[in-house]
Amino acid sequence: MLLFMTLSLLLIIIKPTGIINFEKFEGKNLYFAQVKGSANCTSTIKLKQNNKFTYESICFGIEKTKGFYEIKNDTIHFKDFDKRKFQFKYGKINSKFNTIDLFREKNDNNPFSIPIIKKLKRLQIKSF
Repeated sequence: MLLFMTLSLLLIIIKPTGIINFEKFEGKNLYFAQVKGSANCTSTIKLKQNNKFTYESICFGIEKTKGFYEIKNDTIHFKDFDKRKFQFKYGKINSKFNTIDLFREKNDNNPFSIPIIKKLKRLQIKSF
């Protein structure tokens, strides 16, 4: 029993986020955007290659939602997600300011802008 408890505590110290990283199975991030606000609140959006997205808001608790998206030109259309945890209907990739601007509705004049931290580089095939 003591050996089991010691092993459990060691695993918690060595791997605090868990032994298996399940995010690896979801695919690579096409876009990773994150913003820190007041009181060290953080909002993160990840757009995966397989047209799935994850939105996480950490502020006096963790709210996480997953769904699907579709990109047309520079507009991101979100679908099949929990509307209680993610109120945005669509987003725009703003390449001028390197942000993803999230909109609650079409007439939304004050979008929630999240700076893009990492963007997957496309593989370019060179012709010889």
